[in-house]
Amino acid sequence: GEALQCYDCREFKQNGNVKKDSSVACDDSNILLNCTGDQVACVTSKFSFAATDGNVSAKIEVKEHTCEKKPVNGTEDFVCKTGKESYGTMPGFTHFKCSAKFCDTDLCNAGNAAETSFFVLAAT
Repeated sequence: GEALQCYDCREFKQNGNVKKDSSVACDDSNILLNCTGDQVACVTSKFSFAATDGNVSAKIEVKEHTCEKKPVNGTEDFVCKTGKESYGTMPGFTHFKCSAKFCDTDLCNAGNAAETSFFVLAAT
């Protein structure tokens, strides 16, 4: 079969404002044409947490789109764990929340388009 295609992009918001330098547009130029190996699902992950910028606390919201393994027990936790590890190094990191939506058709993890998800999980 042909490899799955997924969007590969990120929207990074600080206190509700999109930070362009930390974001990657979810458009046709940022599509992974061939998800590899056991990555047979597209995922949209949402992370939110607080971090400090200087001495000021900021609310961070990140929405990431990419290829991922199909959700079996632990896969969704793996996505959240990876997110926590990658953002957990930010100063003042706290109040971490995560959710992941998986889908298995080409480009099904588009930004705010209608998504048919076969699995949704919220973790803290």
